Amino acid sequence: MKYYISVLMILLGSIIPALAQKSFTGKIVSEADAGALANAIINIDHGKLNYQSDRNGQFSLILSNGPHQFKISLLNYSTLDTLINFTGQLLIFKLKPAINQLDEVTVNTGYQKLGKEKLTGAYQQISGKVLAEQVGSSIMNRLEAVGNGLSIDRESFSRERINIRGVSTFSGPGNVLVILDNFPYEGSLDNLNPNDVESISILKDAAATSIWGSRAGNGVIVIQTKKGKYNQPLSISANLNHTFNQEPDLYRLPQMSSSDFIDVELNLFKKGFYQTDYNNLNKPVLTPVVELMYNNAFSQAEKDARIASYRNKDVRDDFSKYFYQNGYAQQYYVQAAAGGKGFGWTASAGYDDSRSELNALSNRLSLRYALNLDLLKNLKFDVGLLYTGSNSTTGKTGYGSITSASGSLYPYASFADENGNALPIAKDYSMNYINSLSASKLLDWHYYPLNNDEYQRTKGHQDDLNINTGLNYKWNGLSATLLYRLQRQSGSSNLLQEMGSYTTRNLINSFTQLNNNGTPIYKIPLGAIDDRSASLLRAQDLRAQLNYTKRIAAHGIDVMAGAERREQQGSGNNFRSYGFNANTLSITPVDYTTAFPNYVTGSSAYIPDRQGLSETQNRYLSVYGNVSYDYQEQYLLYGSARRDATNFFGVNTNDKWKPLWSAGIGWIISKASFYHIKSVDFLKLRLSYGFSGNADPNQAGLTTIQYGGTSVFTQSPYAAIDKKANPDLKWETVQNTNLGIDFNALNGRLSGSIDGYIKRGKDLLGVYPIDYTTGVGNFITKNVAAMQGKGIDVQLNSLNTQGRFKWQSTLNFSTNQTKVTDYYLLTTNSYDWVGGSTANISGIVGSPVYSIYAFKSSGLDATGDPIAYLKGSVSKDYTSITQTGTSLDELKLFGSALPTAFGNLQNRFSYKGFSLQMSISFKLGYYFRRQSISYSRLVSSGIGHSDYSLRWQKAGDELNTSVPAFIYPNNSARDVFYAGSEVLVERGDHIRFQYANLGYKLPDHWFGKTIRSAEIYLNTTNLGILWRANNKGIDPDYASPTTLLPTKTLSAGCRINL
Repeated sequence: MKYYISVLMILLGSIIPALAQKSFTGKIVSEADAGALANAIINIDHGKLNYQSDRNGQFSLILSNGPHQFKISLLNYSTLDTLINFTGQLLIFKLKPAINQLDEVTVNTGYQKLGKEKLTGAYQQISGKVLAEQVGSSIMNRLEAVGNGLSIDRESFSRERINIRGVSTFSGPGNVLVILDNFPYEGSLDNLNPNDVESISILKDAAATSIWGSRAGNGVIVIQTKKGKYNQPLSISANLNHTFNQEPDLYRLPQMSSSDFIDVELNLFKKGFYQTDYNNLNKPVLTPVVELMYNNAFSQAEKDARIASYRNKDVRDDFSKYFYQNGYAQQYYVQAAAGGKGFGWTASAGYDDSRSELNALSNRLSLRYALNLDLLKNLKFDVGLLYTGSNSTTGKTGYGSITSASGSLYPYASFADENGNALPIAKDYSMNYINSLSASKLLDWHYYPLNNDEYQRTKGHQDDLNINTGLNYKWNGLSATLLYRLQRQSGSSNLLQEMGSYTTRNLINSFTQLNNNGTPIYKIPLGAIDDRSASLLRAQDLRAQLNYTKRIAAHGIDVMAGAERREQQGSGNNFRSYGFNANTLSITPVDYTTAFPNYVTGSSAYIPDRQGLSETQNRYLSVYGNVSYDYQEQYLLYGSARRDATNFFGVNTNDKWKPLWSAGIGWIISKASFYHIKSVDFLKLRLSYGFSGNADPNQAGLTTIQYGGTSVFTQSPYAAIDKKANPDLKWETVQNTNLGIDFNALNGRLSGSIDGYIKRGKDLLGVYPIDYTTGVGNFITKNVAAMQGKGIDVQLNSLNTQGRFKWQSTLNFSTNQTKVTDYYLLTTNSYDWVGGSTANISGIVGSPVYSIYAFKSSGLDATGDPIAYLKGSVSKDYTSITQTGTSLDELKLFGSALPTAFGNLQNRFSYKGFSLQMSISFKLGYYFRRQSISYSRLVSSGIGHSDYSLRWQKAGDELNTSVPAFIYPNNSARDVFYAGSEVLVERGDHIRFQYANLGYKLPDHWFGKTIRSAEIYLNTTNLGILWRANNKGIDPDYASPTTLLPTKTLSAGCRINL
């Protein structure tokens, strides 16, 4: 009996709780449109129960009556954390779309689209809407004002270069990899129309970039153009604007005054400096003042009067009057898009037309078409065509570009008389000599800068065609993709120098000979000189890829694997024609094999030959793959690997199987059962580590020779060794470690990300000594250098006010410090580390890659000489100090020549129909070397500087100036020391006003049904520096004495949507 009673009690104990439980059905929908939300994670009572909504947004479970804690989360929706007093009734849970994440649902890596919430790498996505806040044809200029971790350097390199998280190479290609619609783009960013861009993703760490392998070490920029959408009615949009460019301010340039320059000339004349040139049979160029002083046909009073008139002239007046003007640019863009069941398309056309401040003309036509089409139920076809055609014509000669054989243009030059008639200046020979020549025997040998551009112009044309096509088949979570891309870029350039051009007349006269009767014999025929060049780039990509996506309960997995082949072929040619007649298209052959005497000097020379051919071919073969896994959409794992082989790697490298790889983990803390911080509704921690690479196609694993053409002596081809064999040549490797956090707080009022990273470059290309008996020099470029960088990237987005008046802000703040860890020094000569106006690679272990070093100095002494130090003691042995007397550790290291902190602050305001967007950028924590007067260059080449007026002139001036006294004979080593001394080093820190855009959305009731919306806007850019650390008024981004600041622009335009 006791046994049965015990069994009964056990059964009752299990039945009674079950009787208190009930079946429960819930549904999860979007608060925005009440649409069902699938795959939402439902966490009950802090993790005791976990469920997932089905495709109808529903889920079923059994719960006891009473209160239960529900936590529901879904990608791109704010997490719902609520206490439900369950009574057994059907409940509907409404999730709010996450503010500030709607425009960033996915990030495109060029291989796949990934939900940003699932990423473990460091990315930034910039929408086309943000890019549209600026006006202009350049994507690069727009990125600078809104990018994170991105800066543009204009002073350390020969041209503008984008840096992502600092530099990653010494001698290899420093440009970032640009991906356009899933494939590498080999053209210039200026070829792309910003209006066509849907979004731009900046990939920064290894988890983001390693999938691109040996080309991604400098970072990756992924550009996605706009695509058509299914089931979309026809829409047409247009964007039209006109931009006015202000004429540049030439008077901010530090030009030496005419009066000071003339004083120097008179002083040198008295000391006999010009006597050698005056007596030289080669008739070198002399300035008007010097020629006047040698001209005995004028009295001293007449000479003084002319010199006085020269003192009042400023060549910048004539440049401003006759050469520079206000520029303009016009932009027209129209786009149409539509879609139906199983298809979507978009088409656009853009036309840009501009005239620069120097009357240079350019225009660009861009055409684009994209189609998405469902061929079968699971088979999708897409095709994209992008064409850009651009034309350019050079304009007038700019300031600093008019020079003579003797050096720079003197500051009192005049290009026209009081009636506007062109005046000549001396170009290759003295004016007195040119004036003495017989006009009946030679062509006019005068150089007229005012109208020379009318007879000499370069016209360029470039076509860029991109064709993308692909097939995608999906079945039960598996998708197979086959993609093909063809890029064909052709360019041509034609420099036509007519008979009126000085270059043509100079060449014809130089090779002219006179027969016994004094009749000229033209070895270069009369007529124009026609220089032409052409280039062709053809790149093909073929990619096969498999993707598998599956979610089973709380487990989600994405797997990708693929292979691709890429081939890039380039060719070029250039040639010159003499005696060219544009009307008959005829030319006259010349004798390139005979050396003819120069008419003036008598020395023999060959007629210049501009013939040349080039051809390159690079092939790449790659296999790659990645996998990402998540548990409950809370715990994230990611891994990728890629192996590259190319025809320019060494054989030892191609024979090795050593892939570049990355791994990442992530944890969405806000989805954890213990998380209850309601003010921070999204919090994610991520960590990544891995490797990407950088390959230089200009290097070669085999010994290469370069043909120089045909020898004028043997009439046979000749060649020279270009590069020595390097069987170990491989890609440069960049190791990245990144720790980041993403957050969304205060119900979307504050969001952003914070990343810290360490970046190590190894196997970087650098110089390395070899046996000089090989006959190819003393050094070879090998994978022997290394560097290390570290920094942080911060992006903060805030919604400051909302309602009728809305104010949003975005702060991008980054730091980067990159130092040398291994480098072979070519030289330890101290001057090599302080010379030049732009920074060179320091190569010194422990110092920034681009550093500013300087000679230690304490100003001037009582005689106006720079105070220098030799082995710790004051010395005037400038030769020893600037050569072997100063060791590298005796130089003063100021710091990096590249900004160590940089970023931008964007503010967006809206009130009713008005909107205002503006951006300021900043660069901090770096130095630059300003230029000053060099007496050696002033005396030898006529290159002056306004600092001359600040020079030491009398005892006591050393207390107020650091510019040395002018002495003659000049001490060139003294000039070298001053140019490299610490007194010329300035801080580069500054804050710049990038742009402001004011828009007004016209009321909808103004229009009928045809026009859906219309907006007018005003935009202004290049508004100048708001603050700078240096007190010399120098813009650190444009510090060269002859570089003009970008001019202010004002644009007016409208956007219309039909």
